[in-house]
Amino acid sequence: MAKTKTPSGLSMKHKIGYADKLGIPFVIFLGEDEVAQHVCALKNMATGVQEAVTSAAALETIRAEIARRSAGAILREP
Repeated sequence: MAKTKTPSGLSMKHKIGYADKLGIPFVIFLGEDEVAQHVCALKNMATGVQEAVTSAAALETIRAEIARRSAGAILREP
């Protein structure tokens, strides 16, 4: 079976690996199936869990992770 290439010519596996290398916490997939079902596939890069969720649920999950990571962070003025 041949590797599936994205429009940019890179495999999806390569792109996910690159996102992981950059420390990106979530990846959203929006393919034909997701569009037809009015959902997006949200992959948690830390756990590897991928689930179909509404765009609102994906946004809430990402916002919650940003808040969690920012909790207790010291903000400095330039």
